[in-house]
Amino acid sequence: MVRLWAQEHLHYRLRVRKHLTTTGPYGFVRNPVYLGNVLIGLGATLVSGLVGMVPITLLWYAIIYGFVVRYEESQLLEKYGEAYRVYMSEVPRWVPRFPGSAKMELVNRFFYASVLKEIHCFLILLPYILKELVLR
Repeated sequence: MVRLWAQEHLHYRLRVRKHLTTTGPYGFVRNPVYLGNVLIGLGATLVSGLVGMVPITLLWYAIIYGFVVRYEESQLLEKYGEAYRVYMSEVPRWVPRFPGSAKMELVNRFFYASVLKEIHCFLILLPYILKELVLR
């Protein structure tokens, strides 16, 4: 759901004009899509019963997204300049900050299009659902 909410505001897979996104989850954390991916991976690890793999899963995401985020931030600084620099100073990279005055827009006009574009993320649950159906 975090990933879906982020996509709704980012418009990454939608054919709309792109701009520096600071609304929705981007008002709380700079990388909500990646944070959503980490939650999906951790959830899949836990649901699979491989609790001992949680540290390895976290390490994997930390290494991959550590490189990816640094690269993307340099690209965004180049593209948006001072506006992105200000955004970086106000919004944390990984641990969400929930300012009291922030407007939490949960659904906007891109919601349904975003659901369709992000539905593949829910496919990670399919093996677990099938397992439950078969073993009953």
